[in-house]
Amino acid sequence: MEEPQPTENAGRFKLWTLYLAFNFIILISVSSVVIDEELKSVKGWAIALAIISLLLVFATSAVHLHSGYRSIVINTKIELYIIICLVFIWAVLVGLVSSPTTGLAVEDDGAVYLGNMYYFTWAGFITGILLLASFVEFMFGISVRAALRRNNNNLFTSTNTNNNTMSNTKTPSTAFVYWCALMASSLIVMGTASDIYSRQCEVEVNIKPQPFCSRTVFAITTGTMSTIACLLIIVSKLLYITTPFLVELCLCAILFVLYIFEILYATGTNGPGSPLGNLYYFSWISFLICFGIGKCCYEDYVYALEIAETEFEEERGRTAVPSLATYGDVEGVHSDEVREVGELELGNTSTMRETARETHHENNGVSVANGGNLSPNGTASPKSNVDKDGEPDVDL
Repeated sequence: MEEPQPTENAGRFKLWTLYLAFNFIILISVSSVVIDEELKSVKGWAIALAIISLLLVFATSAVHLHSGYRSIVINTKIELYIIICLVFIWAVLVGLVSSPTTGLAVEDDGAVYLGNMYYFTWAGFITGILLLASFVEFMFGISVRAALRRNNNNLFTSTNTNNNTMSNTKTPSTAFVYWCALMASSLIVMGTASDIYSRQCEVEVNIKPQPFCSRTVFAITTGTMSTIACLLIIVSKLLYITTPFLVELCLCAILFVLYIFEILYATGTNGPGSPLGNLYYFSWISFLICFGIGKCCYEDYVYALEIAETEFEEERGRTAVPSLATYGDVEGVHSDEVREVGELELGNTSTMRETARETHHENNGVSVANGGNLSPNGTASPKSNVDKDGEPDVDL
């Protein structure tokens, strides 16, 4: 196992310290709340879970300050098990505090009336998720933060260069992170709306409040459809199954439209999400996440166009063969200039051939221009005198 980096330990230590503060606030808030007799058991469970969480967080925070125990707990499986246990504890605390049925911080209609308990319970749960993401990033190299920061989100592996060293960091796509967040948010919308329906709408038809119940059903339907769609996308990405771009885009568009109407009906007048509670907040959060997924799809489309254009230019450069007719177009030289250069080169070649031939004759001592004759083998011979009968005239 690699030695932990100081910056990574320092960043996680800040989260543990923040977690500790949230535990104190929740423990004090739950202990001081005055509730009815039927909710005392809920209060007892909340206090017990808050104490267990406080002990775990305090012990882990103290380990960061001791150099001997730090290597035993920090960045090991022990810390991973502690974080998973804390996430589970705070998930139960969220249900005990913010549930419309037995919530300690909400009223019967789901409206929040104990802000410290409600908001800091959700803050503690989110802090646990951040701790888990930080641990996974360090141990397995899967960086969620890098996925949210980068512009292109098509690759699952990015290679960074630092001081001439290559480090591979597995970076999930930004759209994948958004789909996971949308599934969690949709589950909360579905669960909260179902809880409201079971408390107020499971009555006879003639006394069923309308349009409250019909809008609650629409919220349940929207949350269920969104959860199923997100689950399909997430599973396909985890199994490296190629999801067609148009399929992902259409699902995003459908969910975007559904959440527009869900916000209009559920959080409006006579809607189940009109009070400030889980249904109200997570309906808006789901809508904003759908908008973020649409933004990611647009960036993917632009990125694909850039890649296709680059590949087309590279293929065009490989297949283009320069010739005398197209040389000017390929290399930036005008074709007329090429034609003039070619004619000049042909003329120079003819002149050089004539010069070489005359030089060769002079070297043999004979000049064809001075009356020398060429022999059958192509060499020159001197001109001889003949008499009137055609016989050679030889001087004795």
